[in-house]
Amino acid sequence: MINLIYINGIPHWKEDDVVLPIMAGGQTPDEILRLLGTGISPEGRVTGPTTAGTDTGPTGLTFEQMLALAQASVAQSIGHRPPTFGETRQGFEFQAGQDRAARVAGELHDKTLLDLRNKMDVARDKANNFFSRGERIAGQKFQTEFLALQQKFQKVEAQKDRDFQKELKKEELKAERQRIFVDMMGKDPVRATLFALGVGGSILPGGERFDDLPALKGAKQQEVKTESALTGLLQGTGAGNIDLSSSGVTGLPPAIKSARAFQQAGQSGKSVLSSAFGVGDIRAGKQPGINPQEFLELIDSVTPKGVIQ
Repeated sequence: MINLIYINGIPHWKEDDVVLPIMAGGQTPDEILRLLGTGISPEGRVTGPTTAGTDTGPTGLTFEQMLALAQASVAQSIGHRPPTFGETRQGFEFQAGQDRAARVAGELHDKTLLDLRNKMDVARDKANNFFSRGERIAGQKFQTEFLALQQKFQKVEAQKDRDFQKELKKEELKAERQRIFVDMMGKDPVRATLFALGVGGSILPGGERFDDLPALKGAKQQEVKTESALTGLLQGTGAGNIDLSSSGVTGLPPAIKSARAFQQAGQSGKSVLSSAFGVGDIRAGKQPGINPQEFLELIDSVTPKGVIQ
């Protein structure tokens, strides 16, 4: 049975031989025993199996807090002084609440940091994926553009090569035409002049190979010179306006009427006349060309005795 007694004016709890001063917080000995798990020795020491750091009951106070509360209560009762708020049960419970709030806040802080770190990791992964994808797209675009440029370059180079081959062929044709022209001028000067002007076809079989070439340098002057020479040689033969063109030589008189002019001409004159009648006027119904040998025979036929009418 627990009894309330006073010793030197200080209230105590007495049960059998155990006497304890009343705690500052007003706890009974049973409450002290319930909170601490066992009890307090007569010297004021907490005894029993309670483990430090564990929750001692519904108050939420730790073992250290309960120990401090019990010892403070004993000291206050013995020292005859009023307790501070922190030394009362309410103070210790308030501090326990503060500690719990701090733990919760710390856990929340840790969780917030963890969540933030996770979000940052996700964001970093997304950024890496974005940049990786961007690099792939950029690489594919570069490769596409590079291939397009390469194909364009190849086309340009192929065209350059074709142009070069065409130009080379053109130069080769020019050289060949120049050789033909020089060779013809001594034997067939009128036909050579027409060839220099770019006339081919029946006038010069195979001359169409040179159709794409411009006239030889000086060809026009050679045309005027040849026309003038023929006009002078055929004067008095009934010749018309002598003209060299793609129609051949127009304005020529009948070959037989050129016999006197032929006989009176020098070697170069004979060559020009023979060449002119050899080309002839290729237009339909006009005077066709005469083979040089036939032209000479015709001239000889009208001048057997040197008499030319």
